[in-house]
Amino acid sequence: VGELQRKLRSAEEVKEGADREIVRAQLDLLQALKDIHAVERERDTFKRERETFKRKGETLVDERKSLLVQLQHAQSRFADTERQREQAQMDLQQARREIEATEREREREREASMDER
Repeated sequence: VGELQRKLRSAEEVKEGADREIVRAQLDLLQALKDIHAVERERDTFKRERETFKRKGETLVDERKSLLVQLQHAQSRFADTERQREQAQMDLQQARREIEATEREREREREASMDER
């Protein structure tokens, strides 16, 4: 009987040890699952951020293209304005020459008129 009780206690101790190992394994499994979920959340966050940056990059590219078009239009308008300014300058010089010629002609007419008197 003593031998059987000793074997029974030994078996119970082995069972308790196995139960503790099972509990430890379950705790390790739960921790691993938590770690997996944390990594998956981090991965999902990274994917969202990557998509956000991708969209921002596309937006910046579009804005850059738009700004380049605006710059080209501004350069074209500047060139047109510069040509108009040059033409206006030439027209002004021509008008001055015509005014000077008219004044010289009037002066000659006055002198001729005075000479006749």
